[in-house]
Amino acid sequence: MGRSCAPTSTSASIVEEIGQQPSPYDLPARVLLAFGIGTGGDQSLVNTAYVISNAATAAVETRLSAEQAVAPSEMLAKVRETFGLNVKQAASVFNVERPTIYLWATQPDFSRVRPQNRVRMTQLYRLAQKWQMMGRLPNNALDAVFENSPGLFDLLAAPQLDEDAIWACHSRLQAMRGRFDAQQSDNARTLGSALGKAFASIGSRRAEGDGAS
Repeated sequence: MGRSCAPTSTSASIVEEIGQQPSPYDLPARVLLAFGIGTGGDQSLVNTAYVISNAATAAVETRLSAEQAVAPSEMLAKVRETFGLNVKQAASVFNVERPTIYLWATQPDFSRVRPQNRVRMTQLYRLAQKWQMMGRLPNNALDAVFENSPGLFDLLAAPQLDEDAIWACHSRLQAMRGRFDAQQSDNARTLGSALGKAFASIGSRRAEGDGAS
């Protein structure tokens, strides 16, 4: 009797990831492993797994094509705006020289962007999109320093982007934003109180002057 074609919980999670993988090339192997296929086994199960893996690959390739329909200049602008990067910082984050940043800022397509740079640009573009969706952070987020963990700039400029570490950094910055906003509110209340007392004092002196005349 052949094995059941019903996917395991692991295979179900793989199928849910269709269209979300950074590279289409590892999906067929991952899907086959998820279905528990090694040597031998039911041919219908193998066929089913290959159909799913091919669909996954096609979905990822479609997504990557859609992303690369966005001009390099737009991707660069999105990343710089989101993370507050100047030209020098952008060059470090994209792992290129500053003249390349100036070149990309004018490029309507990827014909002059090297393949390895396309991959990093797309990764950073996706990060920037998600980062903006997760809300505003302090203006000094890029320069924030944390004890025993790298800051945002160091994470973005690393040779390999560690997304888990980047989102952990986002959480820390959100907590910092809460403290920053609270401090801003306290400062505003203190300033308002001081201004109120100053105007009251001015009004009192004017009243005294009018009475004396």
